[in-house]
Amino acid sequence: MSAAGFFDVHCALVLQDGWAALTASDGAAFRALFPGVGDDITTEWLNELAPTVDGARNQYGLEIRTAFVPEQTTLPFIVIQYLDEPEDEAPLGYLTMSKTESGRKHGMLLRQTAQIHIMTPHPELTRCLHVSILAIMLSNRDFFVSNGYCDLEYQGGGDLQAQQDLMPEFLGAYVRTQRYTARADFDVTISTTLESHKVLVASADQVIGGTVGGVDSNT
Repeated sequence: MSAAGFFDVHCALVLQDGWAALTASDGAAFRALFPGVGDDITTEWLNELAPTVDGARNQYGLEIRTAFVPEQTTLPFIVIQYLDEPEDEAPLGYLTMSKTESGRKHGMLLRQTAQIHIMTPHPELTRCLHVSILAIMLSNRDFFVSNGYCDLEYQGGGDLQAQQDLMPEFLGAYVRTQRYTARADFDVTISTTLESHKVLVASADQVIGGTVGGVDSNT
């Protein structure tokens, strides 16, 4: 099973389902993430991030996507950015198995990195989502392992700061980032082999087998 190339997509799926689970019902799981913070404050956060629509909690109202499109995005939102994908380990000749009936199996171990950008109109909401995302990601390590990843590592979070570039559009945006890495095997079975063909080179004044040569001494 190969999970290479889809780490940001899997992160988005985990965050979407995890956020819906945190904010379900009366949001008890959400409030449990903030010990020592009064229920009035956590309720205010919850109503801002997952507002009630027609008497029901809008659990999927928070925008979580894998690409940032400014004209289609409103605060608050979460964007997962897929970063570098270096080779972490590779066998000699990228040969992972001996020749089988279906062919030779080649592969390598890739290290994938995803950076999660959190943007909201208020610093406390950004802080709140930072804690929520951290809890969702770490509590879903089994999901990543069961989908072909070798591990999931939290690489830290960035400073909580105002995003100056978005101030004119959104009249204030507060951003924080998180970075995660995960390793996954990428392997492929080569079942066909390219056959070499004869190459005929002839001058432009020759015709061989009905084909005019293409080598011109003047070019």
